[in-house]
Amino acid sequence: MPETASAPSSSSPPASPAPTLPELFVAFALIALCGFGGVLAWSRRMLVEERRWMTAPEFDDAYALCQFLPGPNVVNLSVVFGRRIRGLPGAAVALRKDRLGLLVVLMTFASVGVMRWPIYAALAGLVPLSTAIAWVRR
Repeated sequence: MPETASAPSSSSPPASPAPTLPELFVAFALIALCGFGGVLAWSRRMLVEERRWMTAPEFDDAYALCQFLPGPNVVNLSVVFGRRIRGLPGAAVALRKDRLGLLVVLMTFASVGVMRWPIYAALAGLVPLSTAIAWVRR
């Protein structure tokens, strides 16, 4: 049988060295702050093309695993990547970036006085209502 040209190995190392924990945190925090849902394309561009921390086949394999795991795919991807690169500390750092984005948004809203808007009062009234509905449905 004629030999065919072999495809590049998916286990070939990325062109850049593995990121440090602070670099890992900053990279995923920027993605979390720049997008709300649908940031997979940004994650791929950052990990594969810009920073070259993963090869395209490695990214595809990691993302396939993340689709199987429960939870948001990009959050799972950040944890899987962090664990692969830096072990449990890397997974923890990559996971914390999601909380940073939420904290920044909430602090921004609080600082500009969103909490005093009439819609906030209407939404705050939904909390006891939803609690009562959940209690009655038991």
